[in-house]
Amino acid sequence: MGGNGPLGGGVVLLVENSEEDERLALRAILRAGVDVTVDIAHDAQEALDYLFCIGSNAGRSSPDPCVIFVDVKLGAMSGLELLERIRADRRSRVIPVVMLSGLMDEKVIEQCYCAGANSYLAKPVDIDAFMDTFRAATRYWLNLNRTLENPTQQAVRYLA
Repeated sequence: MGGNGPLGGGVVLLVENSEEDERLALRAILRAGVDVTVDIAHDAQEALDYLFCIGSNAGRSSPDPCVIFVDVKLGAMSGLELLERIRADRRSRVIPVVMLSGLMDEKVIEQCYCAGANSYLAKPVDIDAFMDTFRAATRYWLNLNRTLENPTQQAVRYLA
């Protein structure tokens, strides 16, 4: 999961339980003009199984995602709880996580950032705006953002 090239490339994990939002996000991501594979989880547990290669994803051999898009409202385990689990594990704590919501609730936004979200995006109601938002986010995270070459190494250095 090293630095992404100028043409992007890599895996995006989309964690979304709304079929309509999933369809729109998938279409926007694939039309972002980057070489990308999109893996989809429909709930938090499915995402955890995917990330940690357990359950139905035991033996998964695809690379870790370059970015994870997570809907805040997922069901039994919320997107915020999923984010906390992602950040708690050294194998996934440095993968960028973008939280998604149809609401602009300041308290939820603060909770997401405090839990380690890299970004918080409002899912616009307007379909064209929704598509533009996802295309721009995909281009940023796959083209411009740089990730660690070895994400399992601790990314903290203590000074003196």
